Amino acid sequence: MPADVPAGAAVQHTADWAMLHHALRTVDSDALHAPVRSELRAVLRELAPVLRQKGGGHHEEAAELITAYPAAPDSVRLDLPPRVPPGAPN
Repeated sequence: MPADVPAGAAVQHTADWAMLHHALRTVDSDALHAPVRSELRAVLRELAPVLRQKGGGHHEEAAELITAYPAAPDSVRLDLPPRVPPGAPN
């Protein structure tokens, strides 16, 4: 993240990436019912071209991740979801 990015934008950027990684990890697990996983896959497939059209490094990188992960999940490194500290409100 460039140093000139406002703190709020940096936090949002980090949250966006954490959410994308979690969505991709969830699509590949049995945590959801099959129809819900199918719907999530479809939404992610629709999102990739939208991100490519927006342009910009992080949009294109996210689109590539969405495209690459289903094709070869073992070749893509997904971050673990952030850990909620003990005692934090839900």
